[in-house]
Amino acid sequence: MAVVLYPWQQSAFEHWQAQVLMHPAQAYLLMGTEGHGADAFARAMVQALLCTAGGCGQCSSCRQLAAEHHADFYPLTLPTGKKEIPVETIRELAQWVVESPHCAQGLKVVWLHPVEKLSLAAANALLKTLEEPPSGVVFILQAKTLGGVLPTIRSRCQLLSAPLAQRDEALAWLKERLPEYAPQQLSTALEKHFYAPVSAYQWLKSGGWKAYETWRMQMTQLSRGQVDLVTVAEAWSKLEDPAVPLYWLLSWCEQQQKQVPSRTALSQLQQVIYEALKALEGNANIQLALERVLITHLYGAER
Repeated sequence: MAVVLYPWQQSAFEHWQAQVLMHPAQAYLLMGTEGHGADAFARAMVQALLCTAGGCGQCSSCRQLAAEHHADFYPLTLPTGKKEIPVETIRELAQWVVESPHCAQGLKVVWLHPVEKLSLAAANALLKTLEEPPSGVVFILQAKTLGGVLPTIRSRCQLLSAPLAQRDEALAWLKERLPEYAPQQLSTALEKHFYAPVSAYQWLKSGGWKAYETWRMQMTQLSRGQVDLVTVAEAWSKLEDPAVPLYWLLSWCEQQQKQVPSRTALSQLQQVIYEALKALEGNANIQLALERVLITHLYGAER
């Protein structure tokens, strides 16, 4: 669990350290996405809480965290292949939190993410633990949006927001790490990822630019009638993540709305895209969901 804060996080993290390390809250609700580095911020919080020096990176506690076997740290996330965090995992957590700490620091830390993936039973089980929290345990609950967190859980946490990178800051960070890309390519990558620099970086490193160029060609061919929408939808459905071209289309909608804010057709298209994204999270027919988006894009909303 090596901890590296991003430049846009440093100031906010130092402020948090100065305010709470001597008297940490029982539970924090950290809002943010990994695209802006929220996971890194949460890891830094964990290290600072478990290290007697506030996160030195050299002590036994920090070395144990780096090796991912710290006895007083309990990371809990969505199990592989599951759509929800099951109640059984929270019951196991409840047993762990009442055990005595192993290290001299005397503090134990739980990092649970994403909170919105808790099943209802799991959320209620977690609430019971938060209502009667054992002393010496700090909970770091991480979520993308407040809407996915039960109000009763929110009320028992101190709310934090992981810092967002500003556009110029994000672009400078990308330029430093990816000098092989032209500034316009980096700027486009940021736009397509809603100015989330970590997401843009990972996408470019994994060859995403080539996939984006293919998507642009498909959209151009669609507009010119050179390819039918069923063929394009079928190609998207076979991608590792069929949601990706939908997010690019959402980004395109945002750019178009900046030029013509009053265009109702764009708002209708956005709504259909959001519905398709939600459908893809379930057991919907992927091909049909993608076809509906492309129909709306080409011909307008269904009447």
